[in-house]
Amino acid sequence: ALLVAASVAPLIAIGVATASWRKAVWSEAGRVAEQLLTDAAAATMARPSTSTLVVVDLPDGLDLGESEPAYIFRFGFEDALAWRLPGERPGVVRLHSEKPPPRTEPFGRAVTESELAALAGEARNLVLRYEPQRRRLVELRP
Repeated sequence: ALLVAASVAPLIAIGVATASWRKAVWSEAGRVAEQLLTDAAAATMARPSTSTLVVVDLPDGLDLGESEPAYIFRFGFEDALAWRLPGERPGVVRLHSEKPPPRTEPFGRAVTESELAALAGEARNLVLRYEPQRRRLVELRP
């Protein structure tokens, strides 16, 4: 029995350490998701005349050192944002840059910088781009 306990104890310790690490990774992914929703909602409410919210390079996951990325908005960005916005909500369009950062959502079409500038120049559009270094959505202005 002592031999079995000695051989099983390291496996249990590794499992506990791995579970703690994964919990921290998913906690950070949840924090980033919350921040991105807050950024999008605040920007949208600051511009009530917006009819279209364009999000560029929305992250699919975070590279936090685990074997699987901590998925953020593979599905559900629009629904999660809708819960935060009072009244009529703008339509959401997802795009990605021609050379997107790692772990960018696979949704939407590729867009050039000149196309983004043109979209941002239209008063009815609100264009937000994800900045991976800061893990924030930042408004693009013409």
